[in-house]
Amino acid sequence: MSVEKRTPWPAYYSAADIATTEMVRAWMAEAKKTRSWLRAKTGYSWSTVSNVLNGCYASSPALVLNAIAQAIEAEKARRPVQPRPAVAPKVAKPVVHEGGNQQRILKLLDKHDGANPMSVGDLVARIGGDESETWRSLEALIAACKVISAVITRDGLAEQVVYPMGRVPKPKPGPKAGSAPRGRAISVPPSNSAKSIHRGASA
Repeated sequence: MSVEKRTPWPAYYSAADIATTEMVRAWMAEAKKTRSWLRAKTGYSWSTVSNVLNGCYASSPALVLNAIAQAIEAEKARRPVQPRPAVAPKVAKPVVHEGGNQQRILKLLDKHDGANPMSVGDLVARIGGDESETWRSLEALIAACKVISAVITRDGLAEQVVYPMGRVPKPKPGPKAGSAPRGRAISVPPSNSAKSIHRGASA
């Protein structure tokens, strides 16, 4: 609560009294203390405390100001020192070597080729860890022409796939010479148009 001071100060207010009064008024505003709090701490009446701080006391205010100053010092000493907020220790981020990620990517793609590419989503999930690091490693391999990236359509959905550069699909081995044909043989009878053409050629 702000307290208006009297101007000019009475002649019996010494320079020290005026300085102490100003200090008390400033501290009360900062600590949000009232004249009732000063009355309870010093034992002086509310009107005495108010008159001293307003510069209206009828005689030297030194004794009252001394009691008020002592109460303020006791309050300052009683207040616990506010601890500084604890600073959480810095946790170092795990170092991910992109070269290691690149080797893992190439190892996972070892059994894939253009005919059997690997989904990028599956690749990233298999690598695990920080996805941004995996993407950077994959992009570095693509830029270095070690991995081919393509977009294919599966079940009507576009999907990005990758496979190693230069990996040619291996053709499936055909039947060996002399081996029995698998399944029933399919015969295609000539059509009527084919017969007429054949007769014309014979004539």
